[in-house]
Amino acid sequence: MLGLVLFLPDQPPADGATADSGVDSPELTTRTTVPWIAAGEVQFESTVLIPVEVVADDGVVVLEFDLATLAPSDGASEPLSDGPVIDALPERWALSTVSGGGMIETTGPGASSVHFNVRAGLLTEHIASVRLVGWRVAVPNHERIALDVVAGASGTFAGGTEVTVAIILEQSNPTIVQLDVDQPHDRWNRIEIDATDPGWRKAGRLDGGLQFIWEGLDVPPVLVLEQSSPTWVSVEGDLVVFRGTDQ
Repeated sequence: MLGLVLFLPDQPPADGATADSGVDSPELTTRTTVPWIAAGEVQFESTVLIPVEVVADDGVVVLEFDLATLAPSDGASEPLSDGPVIDALPERWALSTVSGGGMIETTGPGASSVHFNVRAGLLTEHIASVRLVGWRVAVPNHERIALDVVAGASGTFAGGTEVTVAIILEQSNPTIVQLDVDQPHDRWNRIEIDATDPGWRKAGRLDGGLQFIWEGLDVPPVLVLEQSSPTWVSVEGDLVVFRGTDQ
């Protein structure tokens, strides 16, 4: 049996003062701007979470959602496919049932739904609430590590990404430095890396590694690498995304 709730947010009209009086008054001509966040939508940081639907079927509850941003990006953001960049993303979710049970699930970057494994036969009317209890905020981070241009030299960024000089190819003009990059299993801690010296040109390399090319004979003895993507910082909260009594 399938339980389904569609969220169709109400769009409140703009507030405007009206009166049956012929007397002009500043109060009667003042308008208040109403936020465009509709009923049923949830704001955290500069992000608006828009519930799309909740489905309960065969022991799984799925809440699908869209994300929008209220503010222009400052460069620390997560690009969404064919959509805006988002500086805050949902991560931790709590589902509670009318019988008093509950559970926590997590989502990663790029998620558009959260799945809860529940008892067989549970329907949407058995759900007390689904809440967003934690999210991540993108914070600019320009951490640097310096590697000697010597095979075997290595360094580790604070988030756990380890970089090792694997191969150095010295040719007649360019020098190619290939790096092994060991990224953390946690997708929130995976980063992008660039060289600080513009003389190093980053070229693609398979298997998750990096390759930098230096044109010329004056190869620097040290390769300084910088984290060019943001660090995603955890934030705790408690925001109701779906309430069973609102069905």
